[in-house]
Amino acid sequence: MNIIIVILLALGLGGGAYIATKSNTEVKTTAPVVEKKVVESTATSTVTNDVAPVATIAVASEVKIIAGNYKLVTNESVIGWEASKPLISGYTHKGTIGVSAGTLVVTKSAFTGSFTIDMNAIKVVSLGGGKAGKESTLESHLKGDNFFASNKFPTGTFAIDSITAIANSDAYAVKGKLTLKGVTKPVEFPVVITQSASGKITAEGPVTINRTLWGITYGSGTFFDNVANNAIDDNIKLTLKLVAQ
Repeated sequence: MNIIIVILLALGLGGGAYIATKSNTEVKTTAPVVEKKVVESTATSTVTNDVAPVATIAVASEVKIIAGNYKLVTNESVIGWEASKPLISGYTHKGTIGVSAGTLVVTKSAFTGSFTIDMNAIKVVSLGGGKAGKESTLESHLKGDNFFASNKFPTGTFAIDSITAIANSDAYAVKGKLTLKGVTKPVEFPVVITQSASGKITAEGPVTINRTLWGITYGSGTFFDNVANNAIDDNIKLTLKLVAQ
């Protein structure tokens, strides 16, 4: 999970990590906070569905997280998005999607959580391809039936299934289920997490999804032959920033 979230604080809590109790007393653990099953893969970057890795991230080898229940800070959490027409140079649009709710639970043996995406809070922050000034038009288009149909499906969700260590990396992969337009598909991505002195947790990571898996096929060259250079990339790049306290 500054498209779905989250959350997902794929805890980079490797062996010998420290977990503090609610009394803030740090306890040395002899096992990882989450079982460290190394993924037998050379990928050290974003992996979602059948999409190839698109970004590499670095993480701290040790993170201190206080066990407890956390609530998403919605006004500090955001999902960035980027979409393009790859056959037209410079034709890239960028924006954000709001996160309306979420919970995170950290224990000595597991990390769980879920979050809700506000599909009516889709914003356009920049337009490429000579479309500047038409931000509100694109926002309405994205909320319409050709894309996310936010009048019928006002929210999306993401729920964590598991987190595992990525081979040859300090990063951890979050695996979960992303629901958009009533369709649920598995998604996997890496995250970096930090916790401030006040106890606030921040999780950040890149995600790439193939929008057509959720039935969003408008302008896709995979599904339509007549779009030519106006084909819209099937892949949407997302950047998660999830804050919880």
